[in-house]
Amino acid sequence: MFKDIDLFSPDFVIDCSKYNVSKALYKIMKSKKIRSYAYGMCYHKTPLTFDFIKIGLSCPALERKNPKQFGERLVRQAASLKGWNEPYRRSTNGDDLWKNIKRECFPKGILTRSFNKNNLHIAVWDISKRMPNSNVLPENELTAVAWTEGELSGQYKNKFGKLPPINFKDPTKTHAYRDGHIMRSTMDLFEKVS
Repeated sequence: MFKDIDLFSPDFVIDCSKYNVSKALYKIMKSKKIRSYAYGMCYHKTPLTFDFIKIGLSCPALERKNPKQFGERLVRQAASLKGWNEPYRRSTNGDDLWKNIKRECFPKGILTRSFNKNNLHIAVWDISKRMPNSNVLPENELTAVAWTEGELSGQYKNKFGKLPPINFKDPTKTHAYRDGHIMRSTMDLFEKVS
């Protein structure tokens, strides 16, 4: 679908240690006019190398309904980490990142228990800029985002022989990735991805 998607060359990286509040991520994404994207949650494996905790995708249809919420999925997940200078969000909406880190990464020694937002870097691949025009059908944009998540996951699997630790479902097995299938609706896409 896109020839310029490279796991080790995102369009930009957000170093969460540079921000005090998670809402700053909204401003970053809005200033770049990024409606749809794929992302990688990363950490320093050693002082000079990064590794991925998770590769994920945005939900462009949601952002079309609420244009103020560019980067909604990033904020929702990153806000669940400790270290932000704001009250801890007690919503279950997005706390799966933190729960899965505690369940999968701490016991296996992938991350230390002191891991917090200051250790998180978010790699972003901007799909909005890769789409042919801004009037593209939501289904096509969703397919492009799901394909990109599959491509990044496939590149990770080829390099490391496995998915990132909290990617439980394999994005390379979706219809969107395997054949660039255009979904009939947003629900159809998420049923296929799930």
